Order: sequence, then C-alpha cells, then structure tokens
Amino acid sequence: MMDEKKYIDRLQQLLTDAIKQNGKPFAALIVINDEIVAEAINETHLTKDPTAHAELLAIQRGYKHLTKDQLPHAILYASGEPCQMCVTAAQYAGISRIVYYYNIEELKTVYPYESTICSLEISKQKPNKLLKHIQKSSL
Repeated sequence: MMDEKKYIDRLQQLLTDAIKQNGKPFAALIVINDEIVAEAINETHLTKDPTAHAELLAIQRGYKHLTKDQLPHAILYASGEPCQMCVTAAQYAGISRIVYYYNIEELKTVYPYESTICSLEISKQKPNKLLKHIQKSSL
C-alpha cells in the first residue's frame, strides 16, 4: 500500500531546500512500487534553463533507471500543479498518473513568488495567442 504522506513530506523537504537555494517552490518525485526512483527540484535559477522544471528533471532522472515495462506503473508526485509542458512530458514518458499537492492558487498563498502569477496567466491563455500556424497556401 502506498504511503502518500511519505511522498508529500519528501516533496515539502525538497521544496524547502529549493527556496533556501533562492529557487522556486517546486519539487517532484518518480515513484514505482512504493519506491522513490528519482527526485528533483526546479533548477531554472541554477541552470538559467527555463525548461529545468522539477517534474521534467525527475522524469529525465527516472527514465535512466526504468524499463518500458515499468513506466506504466510510475507515478509523478509534484509539489505544485504541473504546467502543460510537464504534463505533456509525463504523458510522452508513459507515466501512469500525476499527483500534486498544491494547486497554483494555493501555491501562490503559501509560497508567493513572482512567476506564480505568470504561470497562472499562461495557463489561462488560449493557444492561439502563443502559436501561429502559417498555412502553406498563404506563402
């Protein structure tokens, strides 16, 4: 039986460490068969890489230790509600489920920081504001 409190406690420890390193309050775990096989914090502040989200890094680290047969049993635990990029990466990786602790509104009140608002606004945008499709017939 899974002990989700154990995973939430670990996420809390990791995100506290991330904040102490002047990072953002995001952490993630990959769990298979009740065992943590990978963990990460958001490293965008360390790497200057805007894609260094905790969820993506945990997936990358876990992927190195997993077989295709194990992926459908993997669960991604995240401290905060994952962005669309992280959800999509988890789907491509074959992760079976994503469990998150804080939704974006809760995270904003518990761990306020400037990009929470940005993340919330981005999640509300319609794709056509970001993407532009150039049709071949218009060229």
